[in-house]
Amino acid sequence: MKTTKSSLIGMLALCAVAIAVGLLFVHPSAEAEEAEEAIETVVPVQAGEIVKTTLHGYEVVYGNLVAAPAGADAPAGRVAVQSAIDGVVLRLACSPGQAVKKGDVLLELDARAAELAMKEQQQLLDFSRKEFDRQTRLLEIEGTSQMEYEQAARNFHQAEQAVVAAQVQLDYQTIRAPIAGTVASVRINAGDAVQAAQTLGEILNANRRVVSMQLPAAAAGRVQQGMPVQVETANGWIDAGTIGFIAEAVDPKNGTLEIRSTLLADVSLRIGQFVRARILCETHAGCLAVPAEAFVTNSDGETYVAVLSGDRASRLPVTGKLREDGWIEIEGEGLAAGMPIASEGAYGLPQETRVEVIGR
Repeated sequence: MKTTKSSLIGMLALCAVAIAVGLLFVHPSAEAEEAEEAIETVVPVQAGEIVKTTLHGYEVVYGNLVAAPAGADAPAGRVAVQSAIDGVVLRLACSPGQAVKKGDVLLELDARAAELAMKEQQQLLDFSRKEFDRQTRLLEIEGTSQMEYEQAARNFHQAEQAVVAAQVQLDYQTIRAPIAGTVASVRINAGDAVQAAQTLGEILNANRRVVSMQLPAAAAGRVQQGMPVQVETANGWIDAGTIGFIAEAVDPKNGTLEIRSTLLADVSLRIGQFVRARILCETHAGCLAVPAEAFVTNSDGETYVAVLSGDRASRLPVTGKLREDGWIEIEGEGLAAGMPIASEGAYGLPQETRVEVIGR
């Protein structure tokens, strides 16, 4: 009985030891936990610094180069050449691509009927002038009546007006360039019959160009007349002109309104060309900025930069403002130009951690 009892006690002791050993593996000692917590991850980052600079705020828009509309003191950039009367084309004096000055002859209509009418009206004017002169002399010596004198005067003035009208009709037979520019198109040939108000061709003044762009209605309050405009070319952004027109009404089809920019003469873009443009809306001089890679937005929507101090990095909340060419303007407490920051590798950093600066 004693042997059995001793064996039972030994088995219980053995079980107790086994349980203790198991608990030791499952629950490490406080010293082990502290040692584990003492191991801190070292995050590799690249170092940069906050800089003081000037950044610009742009509104990017898209549009086309078009001929300028007519203004109070300037003609339209594209003008249709039209006939004022019916007639038959006698001679073409221009061809597409030809440079013309305002008033140059473009084409002539068959003017024989108009010339004959002008000759007849001129003869009537000569006759009525002689009769008016005769009646004037007779009136001075009371050799005619007042009624006959006044009728001769009326006939003379009517003949003058008829000659002016005949001259206008004769002038209409010669169609001239309404503006200086380049003949863009010719739509008729010699021998063709034309009608009044028919478009015979077009003249384009390449120096009278504007950029017509579509501005989202939400950005309308940001854009004002006179703001500088740049257009994108194969060589980068170049100065184009300034905002000269902003439509009052929004197009309900696309939620945009038309704006137009003047275009400098030396900008080598052609009418009809699609353009990407940007409008300079803001300029922040002396602002603090960081590289875009250093500005972090985490999953909670918080924005910060990682400020470096020795081998430590800590997150500093900031607000992003203007963005330009890979730089972001920042605002926040405790910021200063020259402050070292993690320019790369800051994403996902804890509130404070040890870092290793690489790529010095």
